Amino acid sequence: MMEREEDELTIQIPSQDGAKTERTTDEMVSPRRGLNKIKVSAPSVQPYLTSLGISVGDETHIVEKEVDEIAHLRREYDAIKNANWRKEKKIKKLEEDVKNMTMILQGRMADNSQTKFLMANIENKSALYESKLEDELKDRGVYNHMIQRLTDEVLGAKKVMLAKEETLHALRQDLSVAVTGLLATRHEKSAAESFYKRLYTNWWEKKQANIRALDDLQQAVEQTRLKSDILEAREVSRKNNVQAALGELKQKEKRRLRRESSEQMTLFSEVQDELLDTNQRLVSVEAELRQIVEAAGTSDADQIVSKYLGREENLRCLEEEHAITNARMIKLRDRHKQLNETLSCFRSAAANSRTIYQEMDQASDRLKETDKEAALLADKCNRADVLTDAFRACLLKCLRKLSTVHGSLESDDQHEISQISETPTQDLLHSMEQKLNRVVDIVNREKAERELHRSETTLNSNGMGSGSTLADGVLSTDDTAKVLQNSVRAPASFETEEHFILRMASTVASPANVRSPKHLTLGLPMRSTQEQLP
Repeated sequence: MMEREEDELTIQIPSQDGAKTERTTDEMVSPRRGLNKIKVSAPSVQPYLTSLGISVGDETHIVEKEVDEIAHLRREYDAIKNANWRKEKKIKKLEEDVKNMTMILQGRMADNSQTKFLMANIENKSALYESKLEDELKDRGVYNHMIQRLTDEVLGAKKVMLAKEETLHALRQDLSVAVTGLLATRHEKSAAESFYKRLYTNWWEKKQANIRALDDLQQAVEQTRLKSDILEAREVSRKNNVQAALGELKQKEKRRLRRESSEQMTLFSEVQDELLDTNQRLVSVEAELRQIVEAAGTSDADQIVSKYLGREENLRCLEEEHAITNARMIKLRDRHKQLNETLSCFRSAAANSRTIYQEMDQASDRLKETDKEAALLADKCNRADVLTDAFRACLLKCLRKLSTVHGSLESDDQHEISQISETPTQDLLHSMEQKLNRVVDIVNREKAERELHRSETTLNSNGMGSGSTLADGVLSTDDTAKVLQNSVRAPASFETEEHFILRMASTVASPANVRSPKHLTLGLPMRSTQEQLP
């Protein structure tokens, strides 16, 4: 039962590529189970990397060889562990036999001096083996230190998780504050716009009234001038009085109009200042909203609200995971106590038998050998991790180089390049294949366009000399070869320019290898992953 619990125990180890991986002891003993699932092949990546001077096949071959060696050594470790378990059963049987023999020897110790001498030797050997057991206990302390280090890593991961939850809570609070501020600014903007419209309508009505008043005034002035011209000879004095009265009225009206226009201009400037303030507030609120969207990773308000509402479920999942890890730690502690009890039992049950101590010596030697083998395996695992990191760095470098190709970037490639360091290696390989397929399609399309342009130029040049060629009415062998070449390089009468580009982009440029234009789709198809870069 204890061995089954140990097999069911899982250890969470933070991976180097940012993703969380969970391994069981079965996968650690036989890594081929997990390796078959994550094994990927990128045949289209290898020729491009070899053209760049990067050898990928050798590194993958070395990594697979290292993984096979690790699996072989783990199987040997399982065999040694099973043999040790069988020998422990034999040791228990031998302990029972030793107890029986000690009962017999105690009856004969008084009469046999030679047996006393042998017993003294056995006691000396028991002291020696006790010292060896103390050494083994020291080794057990090393394993305890490893367990403590793993617990420290688990606590560190929990601290990081709590810090991320705090940042998420702060971002949610900032989002709520920004949303409320945005709503308030929108209300202020609508109120300011309505106030501006009211002021503008009042100003326009007053302006129209002033214009009408000025028109009436001008008409009255013209009428008075006509009357004054007619009655100029008779009413000279009256004309002077009327003109003086009209001048005073004009001055009063102009003063009133100037005063009203100045008041309207001040109101208009105040409204413009308020509009500028509201625009600045809107710009600041939009910048804050953009920051919130960048922090949340999405621009949809429903998704942001759903993430905020799903925080309790995430917290519940984290608490369940915490309870599971605590239960596993309790199991580990119980297992540790049981191992300590078994060690104390072995130490107290060390009998006076040469065969038992020889078996213990052999077991200690084998344990040392297994420790050496474990150190070698750890070294090989580290080298394999270094190779995988180097391969990942090469992939990232190649992706950045491919992203600089003219026409290969799409609308969201910049966002993918910024988040490419967080993707696992398997997804990175798939993105590398997709990027290579895009580059190959672009290169083939440009090649087909060049061939189309070249065929048009050759057709024009051949059209100039067609009269001399067909003088006798029969084509020569050179002319027939040129015509055949032009039929391959130039578009036929029944195919369109898009169909010709697709035909020239294929590996064999012949009309039979491409479907007819009736069945031709609008977009260019993706090239197969087996094709190599030109």
